[in-house]
Amino acid sequence: MGECIKCGFRPAKYGGLCEYCAKGAYRGVQNSVLPEGEKLTFEEFKKKYLSNVPQVQALSRADDELMLYQYYNKYGIFLPNLREDGSYKKAYSKLENWFSHRFFKILKERIASTQPKSIEYYDKLEENFMKFRKSINKIFLDMVSDEYYMQYIGIANVNPILIFLKKTLRSNFGENTIENYADYVDTAASIFLPGSAMFFLELYALMNDIKILHQLQKLIEKTDSETAKNIVKKPMVLLTPWTHQKEAFKAWKRNGGKGIIEMATATGKTLVGLMAIESLAKNKGDGRVLILAHSRAILNQWRRETIDKLGLIANPQQDYNTPIYCNGLKIYFNTLQTVYKKPWKYSADLLIVDEVHHGAASEFRKALSINTKWKMGLSATIEGEPRTQILKREIGPIVYRFTLKEAIKRGVIPKFEWKLHTVYLSIEEEKEFKEISEKIKNLFKKIRYDGDNIKKISDKKDLIEDLYDFIKLLEMARYKKLDLPEDWKILQSLILQRRWIIHRSKPKLEHAIELSKKLSVDHKVIIFTMDINSCDLIAEELSKEIDNVFVIHSDIEEDVNTRIIRFKKAKYGALIGARMLDEGIDIPDAEIGINISSSKTRLQLVQRIGRILRKQKDKKPVFHHYIAIPDPDYYLKEEDNFTFLDDLSWVQDTALKMGINAELDEETPIKELRMDAEKMIQRRFFKKEIPHLPGYGTFKLKQVLKMFPTDAINNMLEELNAIDASHKITDKEWRNIVRRANNKKEDEPLNMPGYWWILVLGDRNPRLIEEILKKYEV
Repeated sequence: MGECIKCGFRPAKYGGLCEYCAKGAYRGVQNSVLPEGEKLTFEEFKKKYLSNVPQVQALSRADDELMLYQYYNKYGIFLPNLREDGSYKKAYSKLENWFSHRFFKILKERIASTQPKSIEYYDKLEENFMKFRKSINKIFLDMVSDEYYMQYIGIANVNPILIFLKKTLRSNFGENTIENYADYVDTAASIFLPGSAMFFLELYALMNDIKILHQLQKLIEKTDSETAKNIVKKPMVLLTPWTHQKEAFKAWKRNGGKGIIEMATATGKTLVGLMAIESLAKNKGDGRVLILAHSRAILNQWRRETIDKLGLIANPQQDYNTPIYCNGLKIYFNTLQTVYKKPWKYSADLLIVDEVHHGAASEFRKALSINTKWKMGLSATIEGEPRTQILKREIGPIVYRFTLKEAIKRGVIPKFEWKLHTVYLSIEEEKEFKEISEKIKNLFKKIRYDGDNIKKISDKKDLIEDLYDFIKLLEMARYKKLDLPEDWKILQSLILQRRWIIHRSKPKLEHAIELSKKLSVDHKVIIFTMDINSCDLIAEELSKEIDNVFVIHSDIEEDVNTRIIRFKKAKYGALIGARMLDEGIDIPDAEIGINISSSKTRLQLVQRIGRILRKQKDKKPVFHHYIAIPDPDYYLKEEDNFTFLDDLSWVQDTALKMGINAELDEETPIKELRMDAEKMIQRRFFKKEIPHLPGYGTFKLKQVLKMFPTDAINNMLEELNAIDASHKITDKEWRNIVRRANNKKEDEPLNMPGYWWILVLGDRNPRLIEEILKKYEV
């Protein structure tokens, strides 16, 4: 018995057709876009939908059509739109070939500006690309059909496909690759829908390593859905531990899995605890972990970081009293105040006690006596011999110390001034970009009132508020395996095309060039760019006025290390490079860093930049960073406001976490855009239309406030009450209010993700912020 001549997938039963194709439809089949009598050949489909449109738009349309065909093959839903000589398979095979060829054509254009010499190697990837694409789609479809994964859709950083990719990279290519590649996975997902063709196009371009990409394709081709689900559920540290974290973990293991790790604030104590959890899961398979602390806020933070950094499928917005289950491992969180009352009721394979110095108190130390094999205490400092001796009896000796002085010396806690400049994007395709923006506005006006289709996807709404709502509905439709009307697909592809243009664009370089000219005269400056053309343009302009200008990228003939050594010996000048920090190049110290590579620089990159900037005399080094937005003439509020504010929020969170100041330099037009964006967020929030933010998922104020201890909320209320009602609180003032409320000095690190949104929702007004804190106080 052969394959069905129509679908080319199921076994033929009736006249060469399978039972589903013979019926044409069955109870679970949904209608395709085209009626059965109007099916198109590949050439007809290509002429109608793929020709005379931008490449990205065509690729997106073909990707959707191929996904529908895969839905049909797997579930028997959606009658395909293409057919040739009575066969679906023949038509879709042609579409697959077109799709693969077009994907790599765009990819080569995308990487041409950064590493032109590597382009020809991508031909090897193209040979097996469609097998990989079908494999990853199958895994995706099986996961979104599983209720276990479906319940977490829409929650930030809990996407099974992203977790699967990160863990596959980590387990097969080692921890030395994961830091950049995990960032690349997140960056691609912040722009395009995870699993889509555009997502993989961006991921491939960012990774740009033929050997690893080829291996990744082969690995995923061989991975079945059950194996993929097990990979996702397995606890695995998704960050590269720093040297001191590895040293701390090894010292604890050498002591038989008992002892205290004393590490300065913001040097990553939590990750050492997570390394112990990963080790338990790897060596034992199942078991119980109990994490204790004296504060609910600390436990809520532990729960979120456990989910995020171990790549677990769980809801980070739930309270600490909700355990996490993963592959037989159970992770519990509790307070010392609860456990010490009945310690005999608790047992674990691994006990982790954060801020363990509190456990030396006469009552709390009872909590440390629970039945457990391994014990780890974590603290920034344990003061006094009596306290040390008590904890030594209960937990073990101090097995590792990492002081603040050592952390600063090693560059783990970099100290620098972070100056941010908002500028407009330099968009080469200005005319096309303007036309796309206008088409999006006009088509959205029609679709936002498409009540029948909106309700079919959301089950609730019959009206879309803005483009962000529309994008959320697209994701829901994909997870629910629903086809979209043609005008929805057109709007989707227009948004993708616009994002693609923005993402390939760079900040206008005039500001950076003028700043570099001014600073390079008597300072050593390192300039990070996104492409070779930008490197050469900046170098050309600087060379007109500056002597020591050095460029490093893959097109230069001179040895890269020779140029770096020359820069190192120079007293002043500029070193300019594309993707320098991604390539593991040994960058010399400098006083000033200027980053124009992208507005979505991740925390690890900022930390690495911080490590190469060195203090001169009594002055802190300075890091200049550009946040670029579309020109007001092409600005789409519904699309660009969220992205703009999300960038600013990320900056504020990072500054607080690193214990540095971020100073935003705004020109008047951009300041007005920011104020308008903040008003839009406030309006949606107080209308109960909770915004879905790229960095946080569905934003829930109460979850952010849970990070603050009760006394910190009270401290904030007291300080806000003393501020004049007419005063608009600045970012710096708010950052310091939050620091003081948590008993931190101005340059002390504090991890409070999302805290900046409280300022925005309160319109920067002390009285309104007070009302919010009182109303939502937990």
